[in-house]
Amino acid sequence: MVSMETLPIEAIYNIADLVIEEAFDENVFAKPQLALAQTNHHFYDIVNHRLRAASYCWAAQEGRIDILKKAHEHGANLSGTGTMRPEERATPLHYAIKHGHRDIVEYLAEIGVDPHVPTREICHCWSDTEPVRPYALHMAIRHSGFEGAEKILVKKLGA
Repeated sequence: MVSMETLPIEAIYNIADLVIEEAFDENVFAKPQLALAQTNHHFYDIVNHRLRAASYCWAAQEGRIDILKKAHEHGANLSGTGTMRPEERATPLHYAIKHGHRDIVEYLAEIGVDPHVPTREICHCWSDTEPVRPYALHMAIRHSGFEGAEKILVKKLGA
C-alpha cells in the first residue's frame, strides 16, 4: 500500500484544502491543516506556507498591521494568496481593502506588494458563468471599506 507521504505535492495540497472544507468552522480556522502539518517534516514543509498565507490574510482582515509588519521584517511574501474561507483565495491587500483598513492598505502599498494578483470568490460582481478573477483595483473601486483606496493603489503601486 502506498503511503500518503509518496503522493505528489499537488495531491497533498488538495487533501489539505478538502480537510478545511469538510471541517470548516470560523472558530478553528486552519486547525485541520495545522494538524496535518504537525504529523511530520514532509507535510510541514508542504502545508506550512499555506498556513502562513492564511494568517497574513486574517491579519489584514482583522486590522492587525503589527502582524503584517513583523511578517514583512522576517521576509514574508505579502503578495501571496491565502484564504479565510474554503472557497476564497485573495491577498492581504484584497482583505484590507474589503474590510476598510486604510493603514494596512497604505503599508502594503508602501512596501510594494503586487496589486495584480487575481482573487477567487471574494467578489461576486459577475455571474457564475463568467470566470472573472478581479484584481485589487476592482476591489478598491467596488468593495472598499474606505474612500480613496483606488487612489492609493494607482499612486503608489501603479495599479
